[in-house]
Amino acid sequence: MVKAKTLAVLGREEVRALEEDVKEKLLEIAVSRTGVPRERWVIRDLLPTDLGLSADTWSFDYATANAYNQIIDTKLGDRTFIIIFGVAINDPAPKATVIKFQRAAQVKDVISIEDLHVVEEPIAYFEEPIVYEENEDVDIYVYATETKTGEKLILLGYIAEEKGKTITE
Repeated sequence: MVKAKTLAVLGREEVRALEEDVKEKLLEIAVSRTGVPRERWVIRDLLPTDLGLSADTWSFDYATANAYNQIIDTKLGDRTFIIIFGVAINDPAPKATVIKFQRAAQVKDVISIEDLHVVEEPIAYFEEPIVYEENEDVDIYVYATETKTGEKLILLGYIAEEKGKTITE
């Protein structure tokens, strides 16, 4: 399990560079896997609805204390790629301590976020971004220390999709 790096450790300029690198990596993956030219792709912010949530708000319920709770269970469509490079907690009393990213039964990464409970800006960036490719299962779990309804946990990421699906130009 790795810890994510906070904004205080990285600095704003390094975060901006990281975001640009992540976008470029996602675009390269989309082009190489599909053969669709770069100019036909759109890279945009990841929205909760992109991950199967019913509304455009990052809000999660934890039904079980001291256990992993599944917060995302979806499958990406054709020519849809996502990359998650960080997390932010927008909750005054967070219960999430670890995030586990899986594709079906395969664990992609496990990241500790408990340090975010005690920093002024609870935003952290992953050393290695998490990539999900077209038609992959996206399974994300949060280890919660208590049950909770409506925790605000924001997944920082981008989605690559062909122009015309959501954004026309």
